[in-house]
Parts: sequence; C-alpha cells; structure tokens
Amino acid sequence: MIMGATGEDLQQFESFQVTGVMTGMFDHEEDRRDRELNSAVVVPGRLLKLGSTGVVILKLTATACYGQSFMDVLYTTSEIREIAAFTAERRRHEKLAGKLAVKILASEAVRRWFGARCPLPEIQVLSPSGPPRIGVPENNRLHAHLEQLYFSLSHAGDLVCAAVSRHPVGVDVEQIRPLSEGAVLEICEENIRQSMADYRQGAEGAGLAPEALPIAVFTQKEAVLKASGVGIIRGLAGVELSSFLLGAAVDACCFGERYRVLSIDHDEYFFSLAERVDHGGRWR
Repeated sequence: MIMGATGEDLQQFESFQVTGVMTGMFDHEEDRRDRELNSAVVVPGRLLKLGSTGVVILKLTATACYGQSFMDVLYTTSEIREIAAFTAERRRHEKLAGKLAVKILASEAVRRWFGARCPLPEIQVLSPSGPPRIGVPENNRLHAHLEQLYFSLSHAGDLVCAAVSRHPVGVDVEQIRPLSEGAVLEICEENIRQSMADYRQGAEGAGLAPEALPIAVFTQKEAVLKASGVGIIRGLAGVELSSFLLGAAVDACCFGERYRVLSIDHDEYFFSLAERVDHGGRWR
C-alpha cells in the first residue's frame, strides 16, 4: 500500500454493498442506459458486508452485453486488447462483466472512502492472470487512492461478484449443487461437518438441503485462499475454519494469517467474502 489517505481516513472505511449505480457517463442520471446497467445489479436479501469491505454483484450476461454495447466508452485500449484475445464467447463475457464490476466497485469505493469522483471510463482493470490490477493511468491522485486498496473477483453461472478492502480480500461465488462424498470429506473437516449438522438443526438452516452446505464451505475456503494471495492451487487443506455459519462471520486461519469470513445464500448461489485481519495466528 502507498501513501494517499491518512490513517484517520482509513479508520473510517465502512463496509458497503453496491445496490445501485450512478454512472454519470451520460447526459442525465436517469438516462435509459444508466437504468439498463442498474437492472443488472443483484441485491440479496442479506447483504454481503464485512469489516472494511465493499461488494458488488451483477448479472454476468446482462453486464457483458451492456459493456459490449458501450465498449469504446467504458474500456481503455489495453482492456479492449485483453478482451479481444479471447475467442470463446463465454470468456469474453466474463472479461467484459468482470472488468465492469471492478470499475463500478472502484468508483464507489473512491466516492465513499476518499470523497472523490472517479468515472468508470478512467479506471483501468487488467487481469491477464491472477487478481485484477486496477489503476487510473491519467490521474495520479485517483490512482494513488486505488493503489491503497485490494480487489478480488469471482464469477459462476450468470453472476459476477467483485470485492474491495483496505486489507487483503477474497470473494467467491458458486452455484449450489451436491458434491460427491469424497469431495465433501476433502472440503469439510470433522469439526466443520459437525458444525454443519448443528446449523441444519436450527431455524436458519432449515430451508437448505444438507447436501448443498459443503459448497458454502468451499466458497469460504476459496475466498480465504484468494485473500491470502496463493489461490486454490495451494489446496483447501491450508484453510482452517472455526465453525460453519451463513449470514454471520466466522474465523479462519490460513498459512499463519487470520481472516474473517462471511457467507450468504441467494437463489441458487452461495457467496463468501474473506478479509484478513491485522494480526496473525489462530483464533482463540
């Protein structure tokens, strides 16, 4: 992280989830094209808010189509070149929607946390591999704001989700589906399987099929691995969860660092958001 906001400013970074977009790209905030983008914003019944994070969830196909329609307005030359490198339509849609999701989130974070206006077309999101790299090439002040922040991106089915924080952050979304017994044993340690059984007995878990819950654990561990910077290649076994919950944060430990993780369900998806806390070590 580099200098830009003061320590006092950083302490005021409150969690948020984007529930509507004011792009300011067109002649009027209520322009039809702005409303079209707003219609792609997904707002679950329980918001995905944790610590000093920001989140946006969008319909992937609708967002990609919007981005394609206004490509010359929304994306930089480098972004367009990166998108064009993919021949498969699905991958192009993921790039179009993913970059736009991060732009929306970055613009909102700068507005909320730094009190500055950061138009979507000025933000550049490059992600040839690994976490997205975000900047504002033509504005050093706005670029400095964004370089203080961490971003994460995930997509599954027809949704794309982006997260931002002043600490290392990870987000993951997965479609709800049953897993094989072997996969469940690999993902869920004995204490987590017992915690899931306890959760299912409560009112909160009554509406979810038992076979669906391991996917939520997978998203939790994947989000933590993304926040750690190593990704799933290092294996889910490197993540320890204190318990299983939906809608409330739990503790996690990964490679000696401590994290908080929040998971929610919405329609046919699980979402998990992980943020590293300032001090490492296992939970007490």
